[in-house]
Amino acid sequence: MIITLTLNPCIDYILQVPQILMEDTLRAQYAFFQPGGKGIHVSRVLKRLGVETIAWGFCGGDPGRWLQSYLDEEQVSHDFINTQGATRVNTILTEATTHKQLRVSAPGKPLQNQEEQILLDRFRNLPTSTRWITLGGSLPPGIASHCIQKLIEHAQEQGIYCILDADGEVLKAGIQGRPYLIKPNQFELERLLGKSVTSQPEMIACARELIHQGLVQVVVISLGKAGALLVSRDQAFHAKAPDVRVLSKVGAGDSMVAGMAKGLLEEASLQEVLRMGVAAGTATVLVPPDELCQAYQYQELLPQVCIEPIE
Repeated sequence: MIITLTLNPCIDYILQVPQILMEDTLRAQYAFFQPGGKGIHVSRVLKRLGVETIAWGFCGGDPGRWLQSYLDEEQVSHDFINTQGATRVNTILTEATTHKQLRVSAPGKPLQNQEEQILLDRFRNLPTSTRWITLGGSLPPGIASHCIQKLIEHAQEQGIYCILDADGEVLKAGIQGRPYLIKPNQFELERLLGKSVTSQPEMIACARELIHQGLVQVVVISLGKAGALLVSRDQAFHAKAPDVRVLSKVGAGDSMVAGMAKGLLEEASLQEVLRMGVAAGTATVLVPPDELCQAYQYQELLPQVCIEPIE
């Protein structure tokens, strides 16, 4: 089983407009609500790909109840910790022609000390069926970034591997817990290292630096249209994504994490893990922003992902 953890889940209010303009009235072509948060997206995709998963995190108020009822409708298992503060609501404007987005992310309500303690206690005694845990996203106010490190350490002590998909201080703190895999994009990698990283050789060298420090075993660098790099201690691969028509980028990175988690759970080779991740991410850009990839799309794209070893 794969547990996904979303510490700061949300509901995304997504509006599509012809063009994003300042100081003007924008008339939406359509608008809808959907669950948000990296781990929640990962669980939703894993469910579609036939993988046993459960979504963990914090939920509160009417928005939290709505989020859980949405997951119930999709038959995605969840076990959230109820909070006094209401789950946040984000607003996302999407341009119809370019698919560019303007995202307004709410901070969320501060957590109480006892709510954080419940989560830490859970991670000290994880379900015995748990094989992998994915952690990602931002932190709610009131919880320190080093909490991620503690959670990963508690999981590792029980022989459970972790995938960390985060940015900024969360990634810097979380990597100290020594997760198995991280998935930064180029800019997240630069913020982690505090320096510019532009070429493929530089990216591989920086990934190997993290690996040789013992902080992580596998680094996957998301490159958008250019695919992705996977770097381990003695292997490196580049995955070229199939050329498809992009309808939305919402949830694509999280779908990639889901595909890789599925591969790791099935003990696939790292080359195949990368292929599965890129196929799942590509399948999600094929659909409108109110959807995520479907299993049949994922299966069709798998053989189209070109993997090249890098010497």
